[in-house]
Amino acid sequence: MITSKERRAKISEALDIAVSDFLFHDRKEDPDLPLGEIEKMVGNWDVTISEITLEFEEMLRNRIPIPADSQGYEATQAAAKVRNEKLSEQVAEIREEQEVKLA
Repeated sequence: MITSKERRAKISEALDIAVSDFLFHDRKEDPDLPLGEIEKMVGNWDVTISEITLEFEEMLRNRIPIPADSQGYEATQAAAKVRNEKLSEQVAEIREEQEVKLA
């Protein structure tokens, strides 16, 4: 029987493949978001890794139903909301700093 640790390793492997697809394989034939464009956008602060991560997290939350009566559900949701708000504030501050440097 597969252990929880082994399952987590499998998830990590699957995420590595998904990131490779996201950044490379899916970009090779995408005229709207070609190979290297995501990296360029991150480098130019057009989008941040945190923003991409937050969007990914939101998509997972929308696709993986967690019963409201499950243990720790409310605490997990509250912690995620606080973390997301802090990350959004940090991204906004960094963008402002970058705009000042470029001006």
